[in-house]
Amino acid sequence: MYLIAIGIGVTVMLRVQDARPAGLQGDVGLAVLAIVGIITAVSIFLSASIFTIGYVNRDSRRRGMNSALWTWFVLLMLPTSVGIIGFVIYLLMREPLPYPCPRCNNLVGARFNFCPNCNAICIRPARTAKRKLRRPTNSARIARTI
Repeated sequence: MYLIAIGIGVTVMLRVQDARPAGLQGDVGLAVLAIVGIITAVSIFLSASIFTIGYVNRDSRRRGMNSALWTWFVLLMLPTSVGIIGFVIYLLMREPLPYPCPRCNNLVGARFNFCPNCNAICIRPARTAKRKLRRPTNSARIARTI
């Protein structure tokens, strides 16, 4: 599609002199470069928008959220600031990924403490450092008293 658009744009710039920008009526090379740049910028915007919408749709479905609602939200926010605002709001508001229950292997939402299927305790380990605290040695106690 991109190459077809470039081909049409270049053909129009070469054959129709009135289609060239006002300052580039006499310079065909710059007019062709200008139309190629415009087509490239529009193509990048459209492809980024399509990839953003696809990502939001699939990721929200994977996280157990309402994928249609979030896809429509990002679509509605697309005209404002190139759609980045809707995507950032989605990234800030999305749910954590569900994880399997240790007993029955059904997916459990990250905010659940118990599995809704088998009532098993499903508390995920905290992401803190697993370093054990040591008691101070005798030399450390002596150094503190000095």
